[in-house]
Amino acid sequence: MPVIALGELYCGLRKCNNPEKERLRIGDLRERCLIVGVDEGTAIRYAEIYSDLEKKGTMIPINDIWIAAFAMRHEMPLLARDDHFGRYRRPRSDRALRQQFFLSLAAFCV
Repeated sequence: MPVIALGELYCGLRKCNNPEKERLRIGDLRERCLIVGVDEGTAIRYAEIYSDLEKKGTMIPINDIWIAAFAMRHEMPLLARDDHFGRYRRPRSDRALRQQFFLSLAAFCV
């Protein structure tokens, strides 16, 4: 799991109604997943995505660009609830996307 996604989870924790329950869920996820930092390949993808979105005038939140760059760098599908991710990904069926996501996630989680 990208460290950026972990940061997003912790941000969500600060906004939720039951922070202790969410903290336990995040802890459980951290125990099962390898937390991966940003490498140069991810940074290059980030620059490509940022530049393309900026030229199109369709920017998305910065952390989401990092998450998309991580997914592209590691050739993982991106499963998200945020509609704006659709601005920079190839459309795929939800079922195929979920299936590949969980297979890819298994590579990072025990």
